[in-house]
Amino acid sequence: MATPQKQQRMEQSQDHLVLEPLHLLRCHSKGDRPDDESTELWACAFEPGLSCTPCAESSSNVAACGGDVVCIIECNSGAVLSKYRVPQEELYALAWTLLRFRGPCGRPRPVLVVAGGSGKLHLLYPTENCCYGIIDAHNQPVSTMCFHPSKESLLFTASYDKTVALWDIGTPDTDLNFSHQKLMTLAVAGVPLKLTPVMACPERGLLAAGVGGCWAWDISLDNSKKYRRHHVKFSFPLIKNTKNGDWRTVDALVFVSDDVIASRSVGQGSLYLWSWARSVQVDGWPARIARPCRAVILAVLPWMITQELYTGLAADPGQNYLVSGAVGGSLYVYNLADIIHGDENAGKCNPQVRLSVFGFDKGSSLMLFPCYNGTKCWRRVNASHVATTLTAALRSCSGQQR
Repeated sequence: MATPQKQQRMEQSQDHLVLEPLHLLRCHSKGDRPDDESTELWACAFEPGLSCTPCAESSSNVAACGGDVVCIIECNSGAVLSKYRVPQEELYALAWTLLRFRGPCGRPRPVLVVAGGSGKLHLLYPTENCCYGIIDAHNQPVSTMCFHPSKESLLFTASYDKTVALWDIGTPDTDLNFSHQKLMTLAVAGVPLKLTPVMACPERGLLAAGVGGCWAWDISLDNSKKYRRHHVKFSFPLIKNTKNGDWRTVDALVFVSDDVIASRSVGQGSLYLWSWARSVQVDGWPARIARPCRAVILAVLPWMITQELYTGLAADPGQNYLVSGAVGGSLYVYNLADIIHGDENAGKCNPQVRLSVFGFDKGSSLMLFPCYNGTKCWRRVNASHVATTLTAALRSCSGQQR
């Protein structure tokens, strides 16, 4: 719990708050050196709760990857519960799922998948602190991953080889034997940097952002076609960049409701909120192959002008909050209630509060701290989203890119 002095400092300003970390961890350092400031953290996510209900809260264990290491950390104590190292690898992405192992005790068990520069998927069973399988997924680095929203063994992997692959990673038996298969390949016109199921039709739609724009595919499993081109490519108002020409890289996107999407394009200094339903309504979904589509912009959110990639963007849809990481370790928090609920006058939304990390300089540290909800009450919000944004924001401070 924060001391009265710390609490007063954190509540000094409604516009700019300073957070003091609960824990400062440097558990991904090369050779466990405390002075390592070059190893970067690329992704983190909280372990899902064991309940299978959609509203189940995540646990207090978070997985974070950077360098050749993925660590699982208990946030309340700051203890590193386990560490898995992949020699000569750079780990960029991870994703959790719950699998019912084959056998007499078929309860859900957490499985963590990590991947990076080699293009291989490492399947980890944290309960036994072991890697039970490796899948050769891509011939270039894996940039991001996400699991199918309802089929817990189906995993989407995006790669610098300009494809997104759908894998069935199988269900292990009690001896951790498993089998896997590739179900489909989605062609991408550029390098995909972010994946998310379409919330309005998660069984049929997948959305990706990356170098060259933003695309959507029909991922229906009842379609036997194994190789698929995008059904829609979305276009956005462009900001002219005098050094690099028109920069079309969309480096982050997230659904903030079943219909509203937040996305960010490098160098434009703002975030776009746009409507999925209104953008695709001309031809419906899925549309004919490779249809260009102009995104219907609902609002423009001021952010910052930077050429840095990979800063986080996350949302807590139940609370109507959007959080964006920024160069320098800051977080920009937006209250989107008026926009999401259809206020016609809410065309521009300034950050409700800006959060900074107290005493943060640079390096490969992971900081864990409480999250401000805009009403001067400290509470636990959607932990996986917040953690992902925090890690990406902190990583960007080192000023390095992949």
